[in-house]
Amino acid sequence: MVNGVEWHPAMSVYKRTNEAYDYLCRGDAEAALTPLLNAVEAMSGGGKSRYKQWLAEKMPIISNCLLDCGPSARVLKLPVASDNKHIAAPDEHGSVALEEIIYHLMRCGLDHRCEIDPGVKDNDTSSIRWDKDVLHLHFGKLATGILLALISDISPAEAEQVKGVVNGYSLQNFCGVSVRNVVTMARVLAEGGPRRRTRSTSARGGI
Repeated sequence: MVNGVEWHPAMSVYKRTNEAYDYLCRGDAEAALTPLLNAVEAMSGGGKSRYKQWLAEKMPIISNCLLDCGPSARVLKLPVASDNKHIAAPDEHGSVALEEIIYHLMRCGLDHRCEIDPGVKDNDTSSIRWDKDVLHLHFGKLATGILLALISDISPAEAEQVKGVVNGYSLQNFCGVSVRNVVTMARVLAEGGPRRRTRSTSARGGI
């Protein structure tokens, strides 16, 4: 309930996903991330902890898209260099969970300074690359993963209305399977299904 009016986050998420799609059609993946990351705020219920927890639970979907429809990782850790004092400390390999990177360096950067932290750059040649203390992520693939993660939380009827094609893939037939099947698979993975997998990579040679 917001100001006495019942609030349905799925409706605002639906609008934001289509807004992001329009940016992706114009080739502006970074601009697409802003409405998507705002939609995550709504869908997760708001707040830093809930936001990062939602991303962590959806990591099998997000990682699958980022890694070219390859492995689904329940945990994806990447090297990153940043002066941000709020992000979690890196592990012994110098890597940080992707949900930490998305929240502190991307979402907060776009929300507070209208720019992503300089430790993370767009990369259209490979999914993930680490070069000269900068983490290069394919923003288009990342945006697609977040988009599908959001779709997995709205009803199948609403999901099937999400329009268009992203990065050459129809959202009705992403990675060779229907959105409904992607959502079903993702929910099984998020609930601890048979493909449980932990992936940590330095990404120094690019993926």
